[in-house]
Amino acid sequence: MAKKVQRNSLAAQILHGSHTITCFILLITGFAFTFDYFDLLGGVQRVQSIHRTTGYIFILVPLVIVIFRFKGFLHFMKDMLTWYKEDIQWLGKMHSYLLDYENTEMPLVKGSHNPGQKLTGTIMIFASVIIAITGALIIFYPQLMADIDLLTIHRWSVYVLAAILVGHTFLGLGGLKQYRGMWRAMLGGKLDAKFAKKHWPVWYEEYMEKEKEKESGN
Repeated sequence: MAKKVQRNSLAAQILHGSHTITCFILLITGFAFTFDYFDLLGGVQRVQSIHRTTGYIFILVPLVIVIFRFKGFLHFMKDMLTWYKEDIQWLGKMHSYLLDYENTEMPLVKGSHNPGQKLTGTIMIFASVIIAITGALIIFYPQLMADIDLLTIHRWSVYVLAAILVGHTFLGLGGLKQYRGMWRAMLGGKLDAKFAKKHWPVWYEEYMEKEKEKESGN
């Protein structure tokens, strides 16, 4: 068995890193509009400028990566949106998976992501798209706010994204034993082979088959 496997591409790591940093800045500056702590961040104009500039990065980096890695993006979305009967069974046992991982036998994870990752990831993607669209409309077409409550849609989408990000960050940083070391997938892209096989067995076998094909091709 290989010691390390390449879990994520450089493009995926860049996208994840950009999204992490921009989300953090956008949440800090955005919540200033809700909780009115502009003075702590240098005043209203400075907060607005930072929020808007970061918003552009939040939108443009994913767009550029999707355009240049469109095939990979389609493959990713297909995996995220494809559900099996085992996935529903997995979600039914998720509480045991989180609380008693070592003694819980879970249904087979068939794709590149487990059902929990699929569910939260899909919500994060759609929430981010709504945030990006409403944010752009608020900046460039503020007249629409007379007919559509863009601010409320924007704000509640942020609340949803923020809630999921808290859990995502907790698990990604190893808050639970079974996820310790997961962060390496986004900082270097490689994971321990045993770890990967345990979490995504079908993906692991497919990965190893491709690696064998590459070696035999050489």
